[in-house]
Amino acid sequence: MTSPQTELSEPVGLLPTLVLTKTKVPPTRARLIRRTRLIDQLSDKESRQVTLVQAPAGYGKSTLLMQWAETDPIRRFGWVTLEKTENDPVLLWRYLLFALQALAPGVADRAHALLELPQPDLEAVASEAINGLVDIPGRLVLVLDDYHVITSKTCHESIQYFVDHLPTTCQIAFGTRTRPPLQLSKLASHGLVLELHATDMEFTFEETKVVLGRSAGGRSVEDVARIHDDTEGWPVGVYLSSKDNGSAEGQTSGGQQAIRTYLMEEMLDQLPVEERAALVDWSILPRFNGALADSVSGRTDSAVRLEQLAETNLLLITLDDDNDDWYRFHDLLRDQLRHEFDQRPREDRLAKQQRAMDFWLEKGDYGEVIHHALESGQYRQAAELIAAIWFPYMVTGHLETLVHWLDRIPWNSAIEYPPLLVAAAWVFSFTGDVEKTRQYGAAVSEASYDGEMLDGSFSYESAAAILRASLGHYGLEDANRHAEFAYATEPLESPWRPLAAALTGVTRLGLGRLDEAAEALAEGARGPRTPDGVAVYAKGQLGLLAIVQNDWDEASRHATAACEMIEELRIGNMIPSAAAQIAAAAAAAHEGRAGLAQQRLQMFARVLPSLSDAIPFDAFQLHLFAAETNLELGNLSAAAVHAREASDRLETFGDGGIFGSRLETVRLALEGHADESDDSAELTERELQILALLGTDLSLREIGEQLYVSRNTAKTHLSNVYRKLGVSDRSSAVARGQQLGLI
Repeated sequence: MTSPQTELSEPVGLLPTLVLTKTKVPPTRARLIRRTRLIDQLSDKESRQVTLVQAPAGYGKSTLLMQWAETDPIRRFGWVTLEKTENDPVLLWRYLLFALQALAPGVADRAHALLELPQPDLEAVASEAINGLVDIPGRLVLVLDDYHVITSKTCHESIQYFVDHLPTTCQIAFGTRTRPPLQLSKLASHGLVLELHATDMEFTFEETKVVLGRSAGGRSVEDVARIHDDTEGWPVGVYLSSKDNGSAEGQTSGGQQAIRTYLMEEMLDQLPVEERAALVDWSILPRFNGALADSVSGRTDSAVRLEQLAETNLLLITLDDDNDDWYRFHDLLRDQLRHEFDQRPREDRLAKQQRAMDFWLEKGDYGEVIHHALESGQYRQAAELIAAIWFPYMVTGHLETLVHWLDRIPWNSAIEYPPLLVAAAWVFSFTGDVEKTRQYGAAVSEASYDGEMLDGSFSYESAAAILRASLGHYGLEDANRHAEFAYATEPLESPWRPLAAALTGVTRLGLGRLDEAAEALAEGARGPRTPDGVAVYAKGQLGLLAIVQNDWDEASRHATAACEMIEELRIGNMIPSAAAQIAAAAAAAHEGRAGLAQQRLQMFARVLPSLSDAIPFDAFQLHLFAAETNLELGNLSAAAVHAREASDRLETFGDGGIFGSRLETVRLALEGHADESDDSAELTERELQILALLGTDLSLREIGEQLYVSRNTAKTHLSNVYRKLGVSDRSSAVARGQQLGLI
C-alpha cells in the first residue's frame, strides 16, 4: 500500500555551487607533464561508444581525462566526479543530467522533468536524455570519474541502458579503479570500446626523466633509472620522488607504503602544527571550500590557505576555477589524514563532525548532515533526521540512499528510537526486502514511544497501526483492526488521514463490509492528488469494489478517473497505481474490448516487479484480479501464473476474506479449462525472468550475469522455457510469451 506526502518536499538539498563543482571538467595543472601518447589514443577520430580508463590510485586517471578534455580538438565534454555517498540512482542521474545540460543547455530538460517524478522510471529518464542528445551537433563525451565508488546494481543497470543506446556521436568515459560491472563485450567486438589500464598509464623512462628533470638541480641518469625501476613507472610515486632532491633510495621502493612514509616524513611533518591539524580536520570532508573548511577547523583564512596549497601540493585537487573554489584531497593523502583524525580523542572528533553537521544543516542539505552524524557514530541524531525526511526521500526514488543510511545504524541504536523503526519498515517494504521488513515491522509492534512523530502522524501508536495495516502480514482481520484504529485516531487535517481511510476501506472490502468500505474509500479518494498516490490508490480500490458488486459501469468510471490521475501525476510504475490499472483492464475485458484490456494489462505489468512478500496483501489482491481478467480474455496461461502468485502470497498471511473465495473460483475455472492450457502456466519465476530478457539483445552469458547465475544454469532455464512454450528459438519464445500474456 502507500504512505502520504509530508511538508518536506525537497529531499536532496543540493547546493547549486556544489552541483557545479561535480559536473564540470576540473582544471589541469601546468606543471604536470602532458600524457601525449595516451591523449593521442583518446583523441583519435574513430567513432567510439565507451572509453575505459582503469587503474589503481596514483596512476593519473583523472589527470589524463582532464588533459584529454582540455586538448581534444573535435569533442565537447561533460563531467561528473562521483563519491561513495552517491550510490543512489536518482542522485547519480541528477548529476549526470546537470553535466549534459552543461554540454548543451536544454538537452536534458525532459529527462530532468521525469527524474523529479515520484519513483522515477530510470529507463525513461535515460531514454529522454538520449533523445535529447540525438540532434546535438558534433561529438560529445560524458566523463564519469571515480566510477569505482558506485556499487548499486540499479545504478549500473541504468548506466548500462544509457551506454547501449547512445547515439553514434556520443560516448561515455569511465575513470575507475576497478572494472565496472557493465556488459561491454558486444560493443568491444565492434571496435566501439577503448580501454587503458595501469600498464598503459605507467610513465615511460622518458616521462620519468622529464618529471625528475624539473626538480631542483635535476637528476643524474642513474637516479632517474633507479627511481623509474623502484616506482615501476607509478606516476604519483615519480612525482613525489621529484620533491626530494636527496637520495630517494628507500623513499620510492615498497609501493604505496613508501608513499605513505613519504607523506608523513616529507610532506606532513614539514607543516606547522596548526596547519597540519587543519588538514586533518578537513579529511572528514569529501569535498570542501573555504567556508566549510573554516567552519570545521575554526580558522578564518582557509580559502587563502587552500589556494596556496593547491598551487604547491599535487595531492590537493582543485575542482572549480570560479569563485567559491571547491577542493578535494587525493585519496592517498586523505586516507593518511583520516587515519590521523581517527587517532584523536573522541570528544575532538565529535566536535569537528558536529561543526560539519551545523554547516550543512544551515544550508538545508539533510543528506550531508546525516552522513556526518553516521560517520561520527551520532546515531540518535541521524535516526531523528531520517525519521523526519524518510518519506520525501522515498517518494522521489532515493530508496538506496535510505537503505545505505539505515544499514549503518546499529540495531541497538535503532530500537532506542522507535520512529526510525517505522521509517525503516516502510523503506525495506518498498525495496522488497522481506526479511528486514518483517524484522523492523515486528520491532515496531513491540516498541512504544510517546514523543512527537516527525513524519506528521498523530502518534506512534497510529503510525505503527497504519504500517501494520498497510503491510498486511497477519491477514485481513488484523489489518482491519489496525486500520480502523488509525482511522479513528488521525485527525482530519493529518497528512496520514487519507491513507488511514483508504486502508480501512480496503480491509472492509476484503471482509465483505461493502457499504462501509465505499464510505472510507471515498474519503481516501477525496484526498489531495499528491505524488504518493493515496488518492489514486483509493480511487482504484473503489473500482475493484464496484467489480465485486458487479457494477461494471461504476467500475469503469472509477478506474478511468484514477487512470487519468495516474497520467497527470505520472506514477504509472508505482504500486498505488496498480489497482486502478487492473480495474480498468477488468472493465474493458468485461465490455469485450480485448485490445484496450491488453493495453491496461501491459501498464499494470510495469508495477509487477515491485510486488513482493514484503507487502503480501497488495501482491495477493492484485494478482487475483489479474488472474480474473486474463481468464475473461482467454489468456489461460497468464491467468494460471497470476493465480499461482496470488496463492503463494495468500499462504504467507492465510486470511484473504472474500478475496480468498474469489481465488478459489478462479482455480476451479482454470481446472475446467485444463485441456486448453499448456505447460507455460508452469513457468517458474526464474524462467519468467529468462523469458522477459529474451526480447533484449543480451547474450545467454550476459542474461546469466544479469540474473547472477552461470551460463550453464541460464541455458538449462532457457531449455525449460523452450520446452514449456513449445518453441525452438528466442524470437518464437518472445512471440509466444506475448501471445500468452506472460510478457
